[in-house]
Amino acid sequence: MKKTLLILFLTTSISLFAQSFSTGTQTLLSGLTANINIDADTEITTLTLTGPSNAWFAIGFGNLDMGGTDVFRTNGSTIVDAYSSGNALPAQDATQDWTLVTNTVSGSNRTIVATRANNTGNSDDHIFSASAGSLSVIYAKGSSTSYAYHGGNRGFTTLSVTLGISENKLLSFETVSYTHLTLPTICSV
Repeated sequence: MKKTLLILFLTTSISLFAQSFSTGTQTLLSGLTANINIDADTEITTLTLTGPSNAWFAIGFGNLDMGGTDVFRTNGSTIVDAYSSGNALPAQDATQDWTLVTNTVSGSNRTIVATRANNTGNSDDHIFSASAGSLSVIYAKGSSTSYAYHGGNRGFTTLSVTLGISENKLLSFETVSYTHLTLPTICSV
């Protein structure tokens, strides 16, 4: 009986742990931050990108230069799923795979939250791996909402992707006695 309860408990508790991986909020440029959350359970990537409210900004995935890079960009009023094949404005993908969740302005900052499937099946889209590791990104911001050359407001880096601890649900145990049998009671925290 105790072995059966232990196996049942372990099986249930393992399923309570979400498999979400995140870069955490990273500063890319002064006034430009990104947080990328990759969820293995839902197979959805969530991008939270914060930049100037009066200018365009963008981030590209899986590359450290503009050649062959999946790019997400916004001019403040629209989001665009694009692909860059060189040093020009990235061309809009035929399929727009990103879904805008929120577009909010607070003071001089705009925060865009968008979601997309980890793997869209589109060869121009980066496949987000729901595992610990690293993610190469490029980024830029403009001086107005009209897409134009970014000047020195750009860069590239490799971000660490780690298990999103905040997604894990911890359990506490309380012992309850019944006549001759003691069973653990599971309480969510």
